Amino acid sequence: MRIVNYLKLSFIITLLITSGCIGTDVIDDEIRDIVFTIESENDGVVPLLVNGTAMLQFNYENKYGVKEDITPMWVVEDNTVASVDSDGTVTALKKGQTMVSAFFEGLESSSIIISVSETSNDVNKVLIEVSRTMLEVNESVQLTGTAWNVNGMLIENTTVSSWEVDNTAVAQIDANGLLTTLASGEVMVTATIDGIKSAPKLFTVGGETEKTATFRGASGYVATGTARLFIDDGGILNLELSDDFDTDFALGTFIYLSNSTGGSATRSSGLEVAEIKNDGGATFNITNLNANATLDTYRYVIVLCRPASITFGLADFNL
Repeated sequence: MRIVNYLKLSFIITLLITSGCIGTDVIDDEIRDIVFTIESENDGVVPLLVNGTAMLQFNYENKYGVKEDITPMWVVEDNTVASVDSDGTVTALKKGQTMVSAFFEGLESSSIIISVSETSNDVNKVLIEVSRTMLEVNESVQLTGTAWNVNGMLIENTTVSSWEVDNTAVAQIDANGLLTTLASGEVMVTATIDGIKSAPKLFTVGGETEKTATFRGASGYVATGTARLFIDDGGILNLELSDDFDTDFALGTFIYLSNSTGGSATRSSGLEVAEIKNDGGATFNITNLNANATLDTYRYVIVLCRPASITFGLADFNL
């Protein structure tokens, strides 16, 4: 462990309220793909009763990884099931399902399912349950489908009426939900109960299950060691710091996953993993922090002095 030197820390005496570390965040932000997603806290589904309403929220990060407040245009696939106004308010019109997405400057966001029920006894959402989603070629895994009402309560004694895959060259599925892989690639699976279709479940077949990257210092600070991002046998995404991980420390030193090397962008748009107070190995469950995260969601592991938004070190999975 290294504590930032006395000359640096002397500034803390006068800046104690605002920072626990000092320096200049001089790393150039690299150009990244724009992130444009509709946020959901309900497995990619907005559950509504007829005449009910919900406000859609979105996340837009520009090419530097910085969040922006934009005004998108909302589009609904089937406007007989639901309508959406200019501020993202959805109104349920009749029983059924439809998709909503947003557009801004020619870019389309991810889509979200609007699922409308007439009563709280109706099936409103279908979830696919499986032990893991990273599979090998010529492997079989059992899937099950569960039905939920508009209030998020499990509906007992329901049966999946149909299973579908979007890429039969990669996998096939039988009427009982047994998925069998055929070739490397990705495949999306959906299940239908009482006319309500699940959100697609992504399976990766024969793909990589881990990435590693080497830490380097930034902003005049020191960081060494290795970061490993890996998917365990249970399909959980984990971040592991090697036993020889070593970095400068100050008040409020955190590990982040990010698509930017800049401290300010990382703090505002990255995924805060944990505060660290010691060198050495550690493992963090990333799936618990972002259930949608994959091996490719984030490019960098950042050692960040959070109070001052200063990057102490970084590891780049693309190198």
